[in-house]
Amino acid sequence: MSAQFSRDKQTPAFQQQPLGILRSLPPLGRMGWRNIWRNPRRTFLTILALALPLGFMIVNTGIHYGFIATLTSNITDLTLGEYQVHHRNYLKDHSLYDTIKQYDTVLANVRKENRAAAPRWYGYGLLANDATGKSAGVEIQAVDIELEKQVITLPQRKNLFAGRYFTTPTNDQLTFPVGAGEMVLGKKVAQTLRANVGDLLVLVTTGADGSIGNELFRVVGILKNVGDILDRTRVIIGRDAYLRLFSFNPSETHEIAIGKSNRPDPDFRKRVEAVLPGDLQLSRWDALVPLVADLIGWMDVVTRILMGIIYIIASMVMINAILMMVFERTREFGVMRALGYPPSQVVLLVLFETIILTGCSVIVGLTLGGLLNLYMMNVGIDLSHLLPNGIDFMGTVIDPVMRSRGEAAVYIRPALVLIMTTLIASLYPAIKAARLQPVEALYKK
Repeated sequence: MSAQFSRDKQTPAFQQQPLGILRSLPPLGRMGWRNIWRNPRRTFLTILALALPLGFMIVNTGIHYGFIATLTSNITDLTLGEYQVHHRNYLKDHSLYDTIKQYDTVLANVRKENRAAAPRWYGYGLLANDATGKSAGVEIQAVDIELEKQVITLPQRKNLFAGRYFTTPTNDQLTFPVGAGEMVLGKKVAQTLRANVGDLLVLVTTGADGSIGNELFRVVGILKNVGDILDRTRVIIGRDAYLRLFSFNPSETHEIAIGKSNRPDPDFRKRVEAVLPGDLQLSRWDALVPLVADLIGWMDVVTRILMGIIYIIASMVMINAILMMVFERTREFGVMRALGYPPSQVVLLVLFETIILTGCSVIVGLTLGGLLNLYMMNVGIDLSHLLPNGIDFMGTVIDPVMRSRGEAAVYIRPALVLIMTTLIASLYPAIKAARLQPVEALYKK
């Protein structure tokens, strides 16, 4: 009796009698709980070996989602918009004459869908700075300033290296010299021309009617590094100045950019395409920049492969831990079989032990991964000392501070994969234990 009392006194409390919810477990569950704590050191090491990969995958998934969100946001929110409308032939060679006729009708149809939309005009010309003697060929983008601000975030002050964006809806009511309008330059265009805010530049173009257009523009803003095309070749002017410069029909435009919706709307494209004239097409951002869309797809594949490798290692850890338990308790399983426990009960016992180990690992892994991911969401990894101009990624410049995302999928997806992987991995030792012959197991040393 005293010996029994001594053994109970030395037995950890969590092994003697599970408390609370553990009392409601079936007998096999309570037996599994006691069994895994027979060797606390191995149990703690197994939990840690499963929790650390889970925490790592939570952070990795969060950074992956954050990178993709930043990349798509830079493309859709900063410059392109989510959708664009063009003439069917315009994207092939960007001809000045492949235009959207009566574009006001298209704008009205898009606005009926509660989406912001803005027309844009394009052309090419020669931009010169007489003060420095520098000149460069440029791509000209003209915008309706007030509508553009509703679609994209490029006009915001945070995206400007110097100066400001346009402040008036047209270029006609300005205090600049007669004929001078406002112009915003890409950063590398400004460097090529050695132009600063306030400088007067001359823009020369060929109009839609074959005439030569030229006009003075005052530089009011220089953009940060926001994208390769914008940085190297593009200048932005207002709609009215463009119409004068190119002798362009005011009822036509080259592009209509459509902003993002606040909620998913899978039928939006069908509704808009149904009311578009036959010579126009609606393109989503991933069709406009297919290389970026393909890259995002490949990044998903790489993340899944990495997750698979890590969880294969985790499954090996689980197989090793459960097999060790099975080998140490061979005689115990023999007794169970001799007392009439069917093989299915033995399998369930091993699965219960796996579920308990995995559940503890998930709790620890979610805690560790959640704390690290919270840090990555709020602080991130700052690479600005190495990349002061941002990360130039396939023509898009990304913020050098890499941050994570915290939506539910970041935590649920890795946890579910771990649970399924460990349960599948535990089937082999469970079946091995169930196939033990009672007589052989009882006499095995």
